[in-house]
Amino acid sequence: MMPAEAEMNFLENAKKLSMYGVDLHHAKDSEGIDIMLGVCSSGLLIYRDRLRINRFAWPKILKISYKRSNFYIKIRPGENADSVLASITHIHRGAHVNSLGKY
Repeated sequence: MMPAEAEMNFLENAKKLSMYGVDLHHAKDSEGIDIMLGVCSSGLLIYRDRLRINRFAWPKILKISYKRSNFYIKIRPGENADSVLASITHIHRGAHVNSLGKY
């Protein structure tokens, strides 16, 4: 197998992995439990103990904003009509989120 073909096979397999393309940020939920906030091409993902516990697809997100140390995600009304609130501890390349819970 040629190196270019091997690289293409590797990339074809890698893109099928569940965490491919997910940019993870450390966070805590409203109870202080460590979680990860993932940002990817399909939306925002919430992980606890390496298991995805929630997903917010970009089409369902109306607005993302922050005020002081609070990070807000406004979700379209529907099955999950509540907004999500998170607290940002630092803003730099990849904002680190401190807490995440219902708003």
